[in-house]
Amino acid sequence: MERWQEGAGIRALALNRLWVADLPCVRTWSGIACVSFVIDASYRYIVGWQVSKSLRASITLTALAQVCDVARVELARM
Repeated sequence: MERWQEGAGIRALALNRLWVADLPCVRTWSGIACVSFVIDASYRYIVGWQVSKSLRASITLTALAQVCDVARVELARM
């Protein structure tokens, strides 16, 4: 499987056109914290996030749903 790299020919021409998700887990004093970030590739800003004590796909889906709700409102304003 090829890994996506910046400058690999993928371009976000406008806001809310391309989102990238990351799901890092970090060790804390009280255990593990998994954080799902959704980043707008054009804006290069975190547009959605969710935190959990366990690695589950649902935290990424919840963060993505959060972004879709915001994008829907922004597109309705246009």
